Order: sequence, then structure tokens, then C-alpha cells
Amino acid sequence: MFSHRRNSRDHSLRCSAAFSLIELVVALVLSALLMVLVLGVLRRSFLSIEPPNGEMVNAFARTQLIEQLRRDLTNARQIQIAENAFELQGFIERDPLTLICSQRLAVVRYEVRVDAKESLLVRVQFPLASQNNFGAATTQMTEPIYAGLNRIIVSSNEIGALTAADRLGELDRDPDRNSQARDRIPSSVRIAMFDQFGNVVIDESFYR
Repeated sequence: MFSHRRNSRDHSLRCSAAFSLIELVVALVLSALLMVLVLGVLRRSFLSIEPPNGEMVNAFARTQLIEQLRRDLTNARQIQIAENAFELQGFIERDPLTLICSQRLAVVRYEVRVDAKESLLVRVQFPLASQNNFGAATTQMTEPIYAGLNRIIVSSNEIGALTAADRLGELDRDPDRNSQARDRIPSSVRIAMFDQFGNVVIDESFYR
């Protein structure tokens, strides 16, 4: 009798242990399936988050370029143009450290520089030939503004406003020399810039 009870108890324990092992295996399988499902959802989520494409980056760069041109043209007092370049003189200095406009007197040249590797629009800020003006720029600073630019066209709605400067060909870096050839900033200046493929990068009119 006691032996039968003991055998029954041992059989129950073995069945209980076996059932617990089955439960463990099932739990592991379910956990693995759940992890696969979660990883699949996460993968689709990460794939849906696309990095900024080139068009978005270019749009931001164009916006920054237009705003920089607007600031310089608003504070400039004279303009001189040449092939693929134009030069401004006025209260347009940018601090070399902070890159914030200090609105001190300076000369700024926008020009396209082309080499074997790339074409680049740069903004060159250089000191005035005469340092008699209070707060005049004293150090030259060259900033790359936009990569891929190949051509600049500057025009005005005022007939003849830029004619004298247009005949100069190359800009004179001495703002005190041939000062009469520098035109006053017209009420409206149109600037068009093109990339190496001839596509329009900006075509903007700036009003004073």
C-alpha cells in the first residue's frame, strides 16, 4: 500500500516536472517569435526615417545665401561688377570670430573660383586701402559660401546704373582708386547664379 502511494507520488512529480519543462520551451518559443515581430517593426521604423537628401541640404544653403546677399546689399553703399564677380562697399563687415555682421565699413567681394576639382562661390572681406575710417576692417577673411556655382549675372532695373562698373572688367581691390567708377546701389538689384550644369541656383531681386 505504501509502495503504491510512493509510486503514485513519484509519477505525479515526474509529470509535474515534465509539464514545467514543456511550459518553459513554449515560453521560449513565444518570446523568440515576439522578439522577431518587435525587431521587424523597429527595422521598418528605422527605414522610414530617411536622412536629409541632397535637395533639402541645397535648399537650406540657397536660403542662407539669399539672406547673406540681402544683408550685404541692404547695408552696402556702392557696387562694382565684373565677370563672375561683384564687389560691395559699405557697412557690411562680418566679425571674423563670431561671423556676426558688425555693420562696420568694409569691402566685400563675391566671386566664383573654379579649379580642377570644383567651382565655389566665395565671399572675400578685405581691409580698406585707407584706414582713416573709424572701425574699418583690418584683416582679410575668405568664406566659402556655395559649392557648385559656375556663373554670376548682376543686373539692375535702373538703366545705366551698372554701366560704368561693367566696363571695368576686373575689379579694383583698392576702393579709393577709381571711386567714381563705383555705382551707387540701385533701388533694385537682380542677382542670378547658375551651377556647372547651367541650372538656376538663385534668381532673386533685392530691393532697398
